[in-house]
Amino acid sequence: LYSQKEEIYSKIEGTSKIPVTGESPWRGQEDTPLEQPPSACFTPAASSGPWSAPGTNEENCAIFFQKLPGAANRENCLCKPAHKTNANNYHQTTWATTRAIEFISEDRGDQPWMLNINIYDPHPPFIPPREYAEKFDPESMPGPTFEASDIATQAELSDADFQTKSKSPEDSNAKAEQAKYYAMISLIDDEFGRLLNHLEDSGAMKNTVVVFTSDHGETLGDHGLFFKGCRFYEGLTRVPLIFYAPGRIQENIQCKQLTELLDLSASLLEISGACIPDYHQGFSLVPYLNGQRPLNAPVREAVRSEYFDALDPTFTQGNGTFATMYRDTRYKLIVYHSINKGELYDLETDPQEHRNLWSSPSHTDVRNDLILKSFNQHVNVTTDVGSKRIAPM
Repeated sequence: LYSQKEEIYSKIEGTSKIPVTGESPWRGQEDTPLEQPPSACFTPAASSGPWSAPGTNEENCAIFFQKLPGAANRENCLCKPAHKTNANNYHQTTWATTRAIEFISEDRGDQPWMLNINIYDPHPPFIPPREYAEKFDPESMPGPTFEASDIATQAELSDADFQTKSKSPEDSNAKAEQAKYYAMISLIDDEFGRLLNHLEDSGAMKNTVVVFTSDHGETLGDHGLFFKGCRFYEGLTRVPLIFYAPGRIQENIQCKQLTELLDLSASLLEISGACIPDYHQGFSLVPYLNGQRPLNAPVREAVRSEYFDALDPTFTQGNGTFATMYRDTRYKLIVYHSINKGELYDLETDPQEHRNLWSSPSHTDVRNDLILKSFNQHVNVTTDVGSKRIAPM
């Protein structure tokens, strides 16, 4: 969320980062005991208000106050939900939304603010609250995009980091997992709606820009894979990027041009009135939002994505793969630099990316041209040449 008054820009601290694991009671398992609190998720009352303990029960709350310095008393603990019988109140999605509403409600006068709300879901482990899980019948799910040839393709790429091995939808119970994923999204929908309602009711919406996006997608059974790792299929690399500012930007429009998340930060800088640094690799999308640039005008010729030993071998049982993706409006090229393999897909004829053309003799020229373009963009955009030149030598 970004809020601006006049032409002043200021970044304010938002909600704490919330490391969530499958054993955490924050994700609807409120009866699970905690041996000790994850310190990154709590704010001492002595410094900035009462403890904020997501999803703990009252007994655990009391234990935290006994063990941690700066504790006040149980009455100041925010872990007690408004409705004790509703497990949804203990979920991280609900907790983060409530903390965001509290932040927005603070009286800070004319001081501008920026708030990043990091909802952990939809994300493994797939354990939505029961109320939401029961809304989605696995048999009604569309199922993943999968062809039998995917098993062989993924076996060929098995040396590249990934969290799972390829299985058929039947062997991986894909529709049931999809239903849980939809349930997690449904809770996010409800909580995001609650946040937008608060912005409207408080009057803050008239001076706030809301952006909804994500850091990555999920394979969710596509190509026989689950979770994430060193792959660049559309389900992993395409994420929502939605701007909302009623009365101040164009409404009900969709821009289908290629963009990168770097373009989001460039856009926020322009919205705030701040200068975009020369070294910034992003392009502001504000001209599309305010109608100054036609929606069919390209933002960029192609987009790049990188995976440089991004996940610990604990998650992937891999060796730290290095790979890059280069995607234009028709083709997608992936080079696995550390294992000397690659993928090439024609997205016009094969939008679901099942036919790897990397070794196709009739696509050799296309592959080589894309490799050169990808390499040139990497060198031209990412090379750090050091400090600014101050002498002609």
